[in-house]
Amino acid sequence: MPAYQDSEQLMLPAVWHAFTQGDKSAFTRLYHHFFSDLFTYGMYLSRDKAVVKECIQDLFITLWNRREELQAVRDIPAYLVRAMRNRMLTRLSSKTTVIFDELQEENYDFEISYPVVHRLIRDEQHALLYAHFKVAMKKLTPRQREMIYLRYMRGMSYEAVCDIMQITVKAGYKLMARSLETLRENLQHIPGIRHWWTLLVLLLGVLGG
Repeated sequence: MPAYQDSEQLMLPAVWHAFTQGDKSAFTRLYHHFFSDLFTYGMYLSRDKAVVKECIQDLFITLWNRREELQAVRDIPAYLVRAMRNRMLTRLSSKTTVIFDELQEENYDFEISYPVVHRLIRDEQHALLYAHFKVAMKKLTPRQREMIYLRYMRGMSYEAVCDIMQITVKAGYKLMARSLETLRENLQHIPGIRHWWTLLVLLLGVLGG
């Protein structure tokens, strides 16, 4: 993570506090800081850019209107992602006859894109391994992909991830265990991979770098 992002992250509590006190410049700063991450997350739930942007706009309007009630928020990124997720699923459910239940994995999609990785992986062998990883990820359920994205690609704690996905921490550990086991089953047959988690380590090394 670039140094300026680290600095911005450290200042978030102060900016959030100022926002809850009615500071419009702090509110604008929060919007610009989180827009990209929320847009990326929203696009994993829906490929409709207009819907994603509308949900972000609605989220921030609601934040401003409820700012005085939000002083107790501690994990700001997790709070915003959960709020975005709820809006997206509500919006998507209104377009279908399906009622979105967080326990029903078939009710929404979670398609991860990896543009940064494509630019950073230069080694041909690693690129081939990574291609296998993407195929294996597609075989997971949407909720399994979402769990891996939030936990490993976003670096959130299990507690934060489970709060976002509205499941218990115990259920979160079970979901992750099933996700990793499915990945292991789909990757272990690939020639040249001594340990099934090699591709996961590669992914984390690239995205976390």
